[in-house]
Amino acid sequence: MSVAIRGSTSVDERSTSLLRWAATTTAVAAILELLLLRIVTRTAIHIPGMDRLPLVYVPLAEAGRFAYYLAAVMVVITIAVQLDTASRLKTLSARIVAAALGAFVAVAIAQRLQVLDETALSLITLASIAAATVAAAIAHGARALVPVAFYGAAFVLLAAYTSSGGGAGGDSQREAGEALGLAFAISSPLFLPRGHRHLRARWIGIISAVVGFAALAANAATVNILLLWNFGLTGSLPLPLYAVGAGALIYTLTAASRSDRALIGALVLLIVAGFGFHSTYQSALALCGLGMLALPSCEDAQSVCQEPSSTSEEQVECLS
Repeated sequence: MSVAIRGSTSVDERSTSLLRWAATTTAVAAILELLLLRIVTRTAIHIPGMDRLPLVYVPLAEAGRFAYYLAAVMVVITIAVQLDTASRLKTLSARIVAAALGAFVAVAIAQRLQVLDETALSLITLASIAAATVAAAIAHGARALVPVAFYGAAFVLLAAYTSSGGGAGGDSQREAGEALGLAFAISSPLFLPRGHRHLRARWIGIISAVVGFAALAANAATVNILLLWNFGLTGSLPLPLYAVGAGALIYTLTAASRSDRALIGALVLLIVAGFGFHSTYQSALALCGLGMLALPSCEDAQSVCQEPSSTSEEQVECLS
């Protein structure tokens, strides 16, 4: 089934199903890679005597590496599917996403072939993230514009800080980027429709915030190191803000679990990608997450098919 909206958007349900599958698989593999490779193994190597427990450490490390390879392959597939989907849409957001993804792929391949250097890769990646942020903002309403803008601004600021090596005013730039990153997390419930009540999700979010604050208060140094390694955040701002941000994200993911699986995939990709430059892989995750926010999902296609058309300009056609 295809859906045509306002005569400008053509959404093929099979394509959006493939897009959602690719993004979901990438998100699951990326979560496993984050937990097993970036968190567990990086923490385990600092535990005395862990090298004498190969039956514990080695399987975890191998599973983490496999998850990374799977996520790396899946992020390439997701980018390819997003490019295909965006190229067949006529919306402004889709065209911007297609340009951003195309530029990133081209420069990543060129850098891999040593045709371009790291500086060119960094600049094009920043431009691609900024463009994809604009596309995601265009595709969503005014409420979702807020967290989308916060994420894009935080990524660009922290990436620019890393690329410049700090420099004059670097600390202020880093703190501003970190504050915007936390603002993205805290404002993430704005992705949810207005007026919906999610009591169970609210309690899960509150419990998550309390647990997060307890972990930070108990061992702030270790948690801060993990935040920096994995998400590009230093933990230099007041601890309650990080706990509230974590709780807000968990609330949003839980509340969206039954109604908007595409949103869950997009948010997970953005969270695992973190902020700023870490690797080409994590930058690709960020682009995929923003791309999912900018492109129509299966839920969009199904919902518009159920809405009656009111005028010829807003006519919705569902073709079998």
